[in-house]
Amino acid sequence: MLASPMDTPGDGAADGAADADADVCAAVFGHEAADTKAFLIDAARKQLDFLSLVDGRGVELYAPGPALNAALVRYVDIWLPAAARAARAGEGPLGGAPLDVLWVWHCHLLCPTRYRADCAVLLCDDGSRGGGGGGGGGSAGGG
Repeated sequence: MLASPMDTPGDGAADGAADADADVCAAVFGHEAADTKAFLIDAARKQLDFLSLVDGRGVELYAPGPALNAALVRYVDIWLPAAARAARAGEGPLGGAPLDVLWVWHCHLLCPTRYRADCAVLLCDDGSRGGGGGGGGGSAGGG
């Protein structure tokens, strides 16, 4: 296990800080700090695996061009509306999205304010968006 910079021999403050961290983890995540650390380590490994897959595709997914444009269209016009329909129906998240769509989703999530606003539009009850197909018009790739 890696030592924390706070871990110094004979320093009672380090023990207090660790206890405070454990209390925060329990309050925020609803479980003990050890469980949270294991979760975060696992999530970080999965993130590295995902980024390695994307990197293995070369620049086609992160450089302007036909592959990225196709991924944006599939994300905005197919995947997001399908996910919105599933959410409105109370179904779980959609699985099995292709790597290019997952990459665009990942990039969309890097701007959480915009992602939330875009999802709110997709989940609106009037059905003006989220019906699938046509037009593009989404902002997933617009930054």
